[in-house]
Amino acid sequence: STFTDVPVDRIIESIDAPSLFDVPLAFQKQGMDQKVCDFLHLESPKPEADMEAWKKLDERAKSLKHHTKITLVGKYVELEDAYISVTDALQHAGYLYNTKIDVDKVQAEDVTEDNIADIMKGSDGLIVPGGFGTRGL
Repeated sequence: STFTDVPVDRIIESIDAPSLFDVPLAFQKQGMDQKVCDFLHLESPKPEADMEAWKKLDERAKSLKHHTKITLVGKYVELEDAYISVTDALQHAGYLYNTKIDVDKVQAEDVTEDNIADIMKGSDGLIVPGGFGTRGL
């Protein structure tokens, strides 16, 4: 805060967390909810937000008991976030079923009748998201 002109009591540490679910818990622990309400002159909610269900989800996400592998065949797999809604949905579904989901992304143009069995070896499922045009068909 020394070089930002931000009062020390308004500094919130944004941690690097092993799980996305840790971040809101860390913010609440630092009193961020109250600080935001104070800054915006809002009445703070009473009682404080109950984060028990969130904590349970965080604990579950860190100790998944099962494992499954899904192959995702797409045209844009080289782009890290191209299928993020699909991969995130799979991860969230995995939390519900206590299962770690590994997604193996495969370039659609690389799949042939001759290698599909090898590509799918060890996979528990296949997802082929929609694409545009004829490339990779």
